[in-house]
Amino acid sequence: MTYDKQVLLKVVLDGDINPGKVFTSSYSLEEIDQAYQDMDQRKSIKAMLVLE
Repeated sequence: MTYDKQVLLKVVLDGDINPGKVFTSSYSLEEIDQAYQDMDQRKSIKAMLVLE
């Protein structure tokens, strides 16, 4: 299956799709190593890095 990136970007920017729903955990940039470890150990499915 292929996706048109421009179409996907538009629906995300228009608010039709909330990509945040696919993430199961949030981490700061300083916690990136922990995020990878948690995904590797199946404690998290998708990690989102939050930049502040």
